[in-house]
Amino acid sequence: MFARRSRTAHPVTDEGLRGLTVGAWGMLQTIIVLAVGTAGFATAALYLHSGQPAWPPDGIAPPGAGRGVASVVASVGACVAIVVARRRCLAEARPDTALALLAAGALLVGAIVPLVLDLGALPFRWDVHVYASLYWVITGVVVTYHAVALLMVGATLGQRLVGLIDRDRMLELDNTVLMVFFTALAGAALLALLHWLPVVHTADGVGVPQVGPGSRG
Repeated sequence: MFARRSRTAHPVTDEGLRGLTVGAWGMLQTIIVLAVGTAGFATAALYLHSGQPAWPPDGIAPPGAGRGVASVVASVGACVAIVVARRRCLAEARPDTALALLAAGALLVGAIVPLVLDLGALPFRWDVHVYASLYWVITGVVVTYHAVALLMVGATLGQRLVGLIDRDRMLELDNTVLMVFFTALAGAALLALLHWLPVVHTADGVGVPQVGPGSRG
């Protein structure tokens, strides 16, 4: 791929069909990489959980899921706002796209803050048990995803304000839409797994499935 080729140029076939731009392909590849990483975190959590006699262990009470739910709700709201921004950009409608982008950014902040507060209120250190480590890591990963989406929304907002994004030039906005949706889906999946694992028990009601590391069966 030549560096001088515009990332916003659409390849066109002899039949007049338009393909994806270079920038769009780059974003799709990024989403695939992030999805693989997200699946890796989820798999690690399930594997480590499977070998523990209790999750969390005695002496560690799992935090409530309230802040996680608040974060997911805010991230879903950001998805709605970013779609509104795209529709207004296509229609050159008023109020301007910038207002919807600003709302999306505010909602992403609203998705980050509860998770940061959750980590700050935890009664356990990250290194006291594998449960605690996973709680810190997974929550931190979700915060990072939201933070990256927030940066993209901010950059897109700046480009819209200076006139670099309009109905004919909206690659950055389209890529931001993809990232905000991925962030909401990945964040919801990881947080759901994080708060679901402590309530999983074996058929006899004791512990969790003894099939992983540390199991005796």
